[in-house]
Amino acid sequence: MPEPEEPSRPASPPADNAFRDTFLDHASQRDEPPTARQAEVAGSWVVRRLGNGYAVYRHWESPEHGDQPIAVLSEPSLALLLAAVLPARPETQLLLGSEPQEEGFPLLAGAEVCGHLSAFDEQLVADLNLALGLVSRPESLALQLQAAGATALTLAGRRAVRLGGEGAE
Repeated sequence: MPEPEEPSRPASPPADNAFRDTFLDHASQRDEPPTARQAEVAGSWVVRRLGNGYAVYRHWESPEHGDQPIAVLSEPSLALLLAAVLPARPETQLLLGSEPQEEGFPLLAGAEVCGHLSAFDEQLVADLNLALGLVSRPESLALQLQAAGATALTLAGRRAVRLGGEGAE
């Protein structure tokens, strides 16, 4: 599985920060903890119209305060999906074992085998981790549904009724 990207550090602390510049400067000299990437994307994200695009901000940020969006996208549905995906990384990642067992390559949740894949497919496991994150956070799920549009929601609603709450068959 690819290594997570290092969280970005602001070039200089914002003027409206509750901490003194000297404190933040000292903190920036230390290595970031493993939780830094999760902290960077945690919380609620909002989509705001910005010029000809749709900007994604933390819910407490705005262009009026000089904040920079994490992204500006041309389509509102893409911005909504980005806002859904950002906080949706599960805390416990599923991992794929590299040594095949009789049943296939082990899918690991911590130290426990929770299934097997017939092929060594790290991208599939990454996609599964993302899906787990999306459905485990109500706000992410709501943003994903909002981005889906009326046609997909109508069809999904019909499919849900036909499933009758049975789920996996």
